[in-house]
Amino acid sequence: MSGSSSDSGRPINRYAATSVRAAAKRNSGMASVETISINRGMGLVSAQETVPKRSTRPTVIRSNRRVMVYHPSSSFYETILAESQAVDKALGSLTKSDYFSMLFSPSASDYGGAMSWLKKLALVTAFVLVPTTLAQPWGELVIYSGRSEPLIVPVIQLFQQQTGIRVTLQSGAATALANLILQEQPNPRADLFIANDAGTLEFLKLKDALQPYISEQIRKIPEQFRARDGSWLGVSGRSRVIMYNTKLLRPEELPKSVFELGDPRWKGKIAMATTRNESVIAWMTALRLVKGDAFTKEYLLKLKANGIVTLNGHTDVRKAVGRGEFALGLVNHYYYHLELRDGSPVGVIYPDQGPTDTGVLVNVAGAALIKNAKHVREAQRFLDFLAAPEAQKLFAELNFEYPLLPGVPTAPGVRALETIKRMPIRLDELGKELEKTLKLLDEVGLG
Repeated sequence: MSGSSSDSGRPINRYAATSVRAAAKRNSGMASVETISINRGMGLVSAQETVPKRSTRPTVIRSNRRVMVYHPSSSFYETILAESQAVDKALGSLTKSDYFSMLFSPSASDYGGAMSWLKKLALVTAFVLVPTTLAQPWGELVIYSGRSEPLIVPVIQLFQQQTGIRVTLQSGAATALANLILQEQPNPRADLFIANDAGTLEFLKLKDALQPYISEQIRKIPEQFRARDGSWLGVSGRSRVIMYNTKLLRPEELPKSVFELGDPRWKGKIAMATTRNESVIAWMTALRLVKGDAFTKEYLLKLKANGIVTLNGHTDVRKAVGRGEFALGLVNHYYYHLELRDGSPVGVIYPDQGPTDTGVLVNVAGAALIKNAKHVREAQRFLDFLAAPEAQKLFAELNFEYPLLPGVPTAPGVRALETIKRMPIRLDELGKELEKTLKLLDEVGLG
């Protein structure tokens, strides 16, 4: 894929995705009018729009259902599929960096009923591509990712730098992207899927939407963290914990079990992510497998009666606990470490660690090659990269996640995985139970 710049005439033949999350802002002070055309393999797009005179700030240019971002200082154009009102809502101020990505949430209403799945997407990100001096790439790689961008973008950047393979990333809700993968078969747009949990990957495996791949490097990841048939690979681990605000609770007041949270003394003091969140669904599925459907339903009803508050995501939970809005929050362990790094007065509880207790769910973020992918070699190389030491170190050092490759240490301050009592389940059991868990959640009516 190639592009060209209208203000410098300099061809752009090589690209790399950036990771800085900023948005372009249209403001006053725009004077001249310029016609911009670009062909990015999706048909010729052209538009007329005011652009700032002598400005180094990016300009957002709309044409039909596309958005072009013009960046004078880097001399490139990029098109983004979007709906105008959603883009307007997402626009914010720029950072000082020349590298940025456009964030938006597309609306299904502009696309018709056939694309109603878009309503479920929490975020779609199209990377802005900038010139780089990388060696001639193998090809390209299209990734659908259900992970929060800060948790995966640094790894993608490193992969691009080392291989020259250009990556196009679409981020969104993992369940919506999984449904999209099923809808797109047998001609998928994406080559590889990254999910928040093993359950979503196993669900796609059961729907025959994944293509097994096992290599010498992947075999180094312990079997309990990957599919037995090679259909998906766990790349980093996380445990379900309780974080708390140290200004609101003394050590002697802390609960030792998640099952204590139905006690009236915690009424209105607990927050958790929405039950549409993949990590939450996986946790509740694990509860069903270990404690049974009847016990799990009764427990969830107790949490509901106790006024547990469901927020949009785990970041919202950790920040709310950090601010003291809630005494307790149910999160993955690394959210506690992220909030602690931000300087908030928070602590962490690894619950249910006694001799007769259930232990905590240790789940994985994982990746899989999509069946009928167009760029199989590139996807396989990325999977090998995710299982290699450099990527595993990034997951540990930047995100406070558990590296799954033996010999790679956890980040300082993170409890070692081998010291945690875990729920006695196999992760590849979660997918086949997913629909039953969703039905139970509908019955309970927990948000």
